[in-house]
Amino acid sequence: MVGLATRLLIAERVANSLPPTERAVVDAQPAWYFLGALGPALGDFVPSDQSTTLGGPGRTPYWAVWKEVFKIAVGDTASGIPGVAPVLRTLQSLLDSVDSAVAAQDKTALQSIVDADASATLNQASADLTLILAQFSDPARLLLLGQLMGSASRPRIDDPVNLIPPAVWTGRDWLHGKQTGRFVRALRKHAEASGDPRFIAYSRGWQVAFVALTAGSGFVNASVGSAYRTHWWRHRWVSNFIDTWVWGFYRTGATMSGDIPSPPFSDWAGVCVAGLQDKVNVTGVKIDHEAHAKAIADEQPIAQLLPADFVDYWLHAFVDVYGTVGTVGFTADSLQKAYTGLTAVLWFQTSGAVIGCNPLPGAPPFGTCADAGPPPWVDPTQVNPITGAPFLPQPPAPKVDPDVAEIVSGIILALLGVVAVFFGGFIVGAAALVAGIAVIIGGATEPDWNSLRCDVYWLKSYLSNGLTALHNLCVLGAVQHPYPRDLAVNELVLSFSGKEVPFASGAAVAKSAPIEGLRQPWDGALSTWTSRPTEPMEMPITAVFERPGLWPSAMVDDATANPSSHGVQDQPPTPWPGGMSEYFGPAVPAAIALLLADPDDLPNWNLDGDRGRGWLTWELASPYASPVNVVPES
Repeated sequence: MVGLATRLLIAERVANSLPPTERAVVDAQPAWYFLGALGPALGDFVPSDQSTTLGGPGRTPYWAVWKEVFKIAVGDTASGIPGVAPVLRTLQSLLDSVDSAVAAQDKTALQSIVDADASATLNQASADLTLILAQFSDPARLLLLGQLMGSASRPRIDDPVNLIPPAVWTGRDWLHGKQTGRFVRALRKHAEASGDPRFIAYSRGWQVAFVALTAGSGFVNASVGSAYRTHWWRHRWVSNFIDTWVWGFYRTGATMSGDIPSPPFSDWAGVCVAGLQDKVNVTGVKIDHEAHAKAIADEQPIAQLLPADFVDYWLHAFVDVYGTVGTVGFTADSLQKAYTGLTAVLWFQTSGAVIGCNPLPGAPPFGTCADAGPPPWVDPTQVNPITGAPFLPQPPAPKVDPDVAEIVSGIILALLGVVAVFFGGFIVGAAALVAGIAVIIGGATEPDWNSLRCDVYWLKSYLSNGLTALHNLCVLGAVQHPYPRDLAVNELVLSFSGKEVPFASGAAVAKSAPIEGLRQPWDGALSTWTSRPTEPMEMPITAVFERPGLWPSAMVDDATANPSSHGVQDQPPTPWPGGMSEYFGPAVPAAIALLLADPDDLPNWNLDGDRGRGWLTWELASPYASPVNVVPES
């Protein structure tokens, strides 16, 4: 499964290389072209709800996963859990204000912050962040997500007891595994018949998606160790690492000398702030993705964002190929939900509004701050062994008779999310703070600005550590991309409450690896998707991608590393059962060739590269077993 960011990057490079006439089609309607380039990703969310009818379309566990994830992003109304996005905005905004005032040694700005009751606001935001970290590292919640990502997401075709007909596959599996070439042509035919430049651009984008998946799935399968059907969540996890590499490599204009990047990975552009939700915004107005994510999390009515005429166009093409509307749950309503869900996912992953790229705080601002070392509360993922609760920022114990400078430090500490208690009681402490402010503003004394800068630095470290922990949890769960700097190491560590969970990163994930064939289906055990599959080989063994040790540029546009020997638009040299020894090469030149040739017919390639390289779409003739009993799709 080629990731969404990689698909959009491929589509962009294809558009930039087209002749002027073809390029003009894209330039006239870029959002529609790029939405088309996401191709069958819409099927991830179709149908959008679990079927209540026996024999009805298969449920969509991916939608259920994102319901839980959006509770992290925007909060869970039912349980009262705050959301990362609003908490992060609060912390970042107020910390930036304090930092700016301290850096400028501006006492008036400090008093304005105090007057705005920033102490209470930051105190609540700090407590909210700690609650979020605790809730979403809770074993019960992780178990629920693990089940949704694991056994619940197992493609239904792999049922060893029952023969599952395509009519109850999910929309995702349908669009990847049935009449794929015919659907590309139907979208193009109906777009041209309409004369609508939006639909024409969209159909061009879908052609690029068809090529990106046909040409790129072999590389991804080699990185994963099997096909999407048998190791589905590992595919999503590996695709996020590949997305980070592809986006950073091309956006930065980087080069690789073996495994050594120039510039270093830490200086690469991050997909975490790529804003891909805006790249596919076809509405013409700004979309409130946070509100839509909230509606999904709270199971409220979902916004209808797509123009009705586009929905009609898409469904007409669908019926032209597959039959009646409603097949596998594809309806006007589910298509609308799919677009809203897909763009909300892109917002969560790439807007920077949820967890963002979280730059490291850097070195302490001066020697004495570094010499003192971090306070015990600087890492919100750790537990206080005395209380058994996470550490919260606490002020140093003041002297019984503090001087004015110490009172000022107490003011800033209060602003940084603590309850400052002087002389053993809040009322007395508040009076001391007020008196201290009056003395400062009156000009009778100067604060210890270095001490205040140190306080601000450690609070920024506190925030960075909390967001890193949450980010690593989301990376481990395959719902967020790693940071470019994560590619520099072959292992990341998720840490909560003193417990560490290491998992692979960097070249160990993003490069193609030796692959003998496909593995039998994963058992769905929680978090084991980070390990290369060790299940028995699925028989018969087929050719997948025998070019190990390559970085992902090989599937984008590096024809030297990954030369082609067969065009995506060419019919297979042998009839069914499919599979061939030829390679399609990288996606960008293959997509350009397809767009310029615009053939009347296209092979129905399996877009997951399943069961091997160059396989036509297929289904099973009997319940799943190895050797698989594969027949042409009906």
